[in-house]
Amino acid sequence: MSSNWGTMQVLLCTICAALGEGVVADRTCRDWFKRFREGDMSLEDRPRSGRPLEIDIEQLKVLIEDNPRLTTSELSAMLLCDHSTIDRHLHEIGK
Repeated sequence: MSSNWGTMQVLLCTICAALGEGVVADRTCRDWFKRFREGDMSLEDRPRSGRPLEIDIEQLKVLIEDNPRLTTSELSAMLLCDHSTIDRHLHEIGK
């Protein structure tokens, strides 16, 4: 790893010189370096496991317009999120 570590440090220094110190985290640079070494030249985020960070607000609106009696628990099961997320978004859209 030592030779790769040196190359990664050069890459990080080059990025910082071009974009400014602290623009790219050391961990991010290491992840990019690993990807590049594996032949993946994309800087896009890879798909992650787990729940999505956001829900589709339009889908939530359609569901409650179609059936205003749905509970937050039912909506959370349909949208695969926690009921507190549903509560928050319902409050945001004034429902």
